[in-house]
Amino acid sequence: MKFNCSFDGCDKFYHPICAYLNGCVFDVIRKKSGIDVKVYCRGHIQPAHDDLIQQVFLRRFLCNYKNTSKVELEQFKEIYNKELEKMQLYGKLNNFDYSRAMEMEMKPDKLNA
Repeated sequence: MKFNCSFDGCDKFYHPICAYLNGCVFDVIRKKSGIDVKVYCRGHIQPAHDDLIQQVFLRRFLCNYKNTSKVELEQFKEIYNKELEKMQLYGKLNNFDYSRAMEMEMKPDKLNA
């Protein structure tokens, strides 16, 4: 299952867990017939960079994704900024798709400082 960014004209798709762990915003609206889920990629949300990093850190920390619970926020900021640089470089070279973002992540051993 993949979600598509809900911003008009955006063609980015990602798995729900990948989107959650990488700072995408989820809007869930309850309706009589079920729920309506809107997902917005990082390109279509406006939080300050540090706020986004803190959100990603907390999401990964809570589920201990790639040993995130073993690092402090300041160390995570360095790791995450390197991740973003890799993703931006990849995007410029290969029509970046956020569903592949997880392949670009830092290796778990990099988190064990």
